[in-house]
Amino acid sequence: MKLYREEGANPIGGCLPVLLQAPFLFILYSVIKGLANKVTLHGKLVPLPRYIPASSKMYRSLIHSGGQIKAFGMDLNLKPFSSHGSIAAAIPFFIFVAIAVGLQYFQMAQMNNRNRKTGTPMPSQQAAMQRFLPIVFAYFYLIIPAAVVLYMIISTLIRIITQDLMFRAGVSNPHKGTQRAIPAPDSKDDESSEVPNEPKPSTPKPLVSRANAKPPAPKPQPQSRSRAKRKRKAR
Repeated sequence: MKLYREEGANPIGGCLPVLLQAPFLFILYSVIKGLANKVTLHGKLVPLPRYIPASSKMYRSLIHSGGQIKAFGMDLNLKPFSSHGSIAAAIPFFIFVAIAVGLQYFQMAQMNNRNRKTGTPMPSQQAAMQRFLPIVFAYFYLIIPAAVVLYMIISTLIRIITQDLMFRAGVSNPHKGTQRAIPAPDSKDDESSEVPNEPKPSTPKPLVSRANAKPPAPKPQPQSRSRAKRKRKAR
């Protein structure tokens, strides 16, 4: 908690945005199931859409299509392993799942690339979670209607574009604002401080009069050659 306070981080900031999406995903799932709702009438399944007015164009389209939510040549109420009638009809549903998982991996790669450029290390546990989390979502994409998968595809695309714009604008730069400005020196310090490049004034030496000045010591004269020869003979 001390580290959280010093760095201004919220411990629930990582999981809370994911948990906030859960109620909306549940509502979206319920609405899709309600639009494709069917009831048994006289021994037959009859479409009876819910949550929309009976006078709306969507209501009439759902009644006319037998309760199918048709878009992109697919019934968005179905799942990849639902009864499609043929393998070719099921292929678009698996393509939706592959696109949703691929976009999640792309978004994580975008974040990792940004962290490498800014020099922010990523913990090994978080990196392992990033590789494992899209696989968990892939399981949910296989058991929920294709309309919810389409919602996840569009929302992930929006997040990728938003992150790219934030990175380019420098809004999400973690090092922004961390550099502290160097305080300006005080005027008193300027007066007392010494300029390193300016030479110091040399102190004047006391003047010595010629009368009190001592004569220079005589230099030793070199010995003559004859005297040197006599010394060698004496040795």
